Amino acid sequence: QREGHPQGPPPPPPPPMPVPRQPAPVEVEPEPVAPAPTHSHRAQEEPEAAEEDADADDGGEQAEGQYSLEDVVASLELEDDTAEVLAMLAAGEVHTVEDLVQCDESYLKHTCGLPRGARKALAEWISWQFEE
Repeated sequence: QREGHPQGPPPPPPPPMPVPRQPAPVEVEPEPVAPAPTHSHRAQEEPEAAEEDADADDGGEQAEGQYSLEDVVASLELEDDTAEVLAMLAAGEVHTVEDLVQCDESYLKHTCGLPRGARKALAEWISWQFEE
């Protein structure tokens, strides 16, 4: 019985197997695969952002964009400063872009401890974002 098959007969591969292994969650968010780390962070931040958007109904354009803080930080390309910005966010100091808009540079410096370059980039991004 085992003369030609020491490993035993190989089980035939079931055809329906590959089908469930190929789910299509890509349709939900057709974003590039590159920002995967930011993606997972943003998924955690979205519920908080949604609550803030409900409070800021008067700012239709702001709510429409629904920028998460990770998106803001990523768009600034702060490199090393990004970690400090995310640490500030994790500390609960700031939760949404609307909160960031209310932060002047002295707040960002003294309360959040952001370096000057990060504060400048953040201020520039905020002013540019809300000009439109």
